[in-house]
Amino acid sequence: MSNVKVSISFAQFFIVCLILVSFTSCAPNHSDSQQNLPENGGFLSGEPCSAPCFSGITPSKTNFEQVEAILNKSRVLSDKNGSKLVCKTNIDFDNRKIMECQNGLWIGADAKTNFVDYISAKLTPQVSLDSVFEKYGQPDFIVVRLTSVPDYADNAAILFFDSIQMVVTLETSIESPYPVSASNVVVEIEYFDKNRYQQRWNDYHPVKWNGYGSYELTQ
Repeated sequence: MSNVKVSISFAQFFIVCLILVSFTSCAPNHSDSQQNLPENGGFLSGEPCSAPCFSGITPSKTNFEQVEAILNKSRVLSDKNGSKLVCKTNIDFDNRKIMECQNGLWIGADAKTNFVDYISAKLTPQVSLDSVFEKYGQPDFIVVRLTSVPDYADNAAILFFDSIQMVVTLETSIESPYPVSASNVVVEIEYFDKNRYQQRWNDYHPVKWNGYGSYELTQ
């Protein structure tokens, strides 16, 4: 009889341990510094607005002084627990104002007009390329660039949407030519005013988009 009691006690102890382990593994990781951007600023949902507007902020239309208040209202500057994220505003080398936030959001403004001219956001969660095409149509141009030059260089494809002055960056790949398909993942979005979009276009020298397929490294 005593042996039976011991075996039952051990079984109960084992079950309790399993429960504790499951709770520990499912607990949220509060050390994660990359917080989600709510609905990615409306990128696919259209709430509160679609590209090139991000959470109510639009290049060439939004004054930089209004940015923080707009982001606070849309909770973009709050983490998963409701705590306020840190954003720092610096003056760039060409006297442009740059706001950089912990969640990977960058917003720049023209020094002369004080209007936003650039928005960059790391997508969290990331989205598939086919879902982007479904909402915005296919791009006008594409560029494939090296993102690093270690022993194995990574490539990234960058798509240009002229009508909305938007650029989206796909995940890196070691494959060359770079394969573009519906399952590719978009990891970053960038919105520009007219002048900065043209500047990015001139800097990257993209080639014409020819649909899904493989693209050589752009010269």
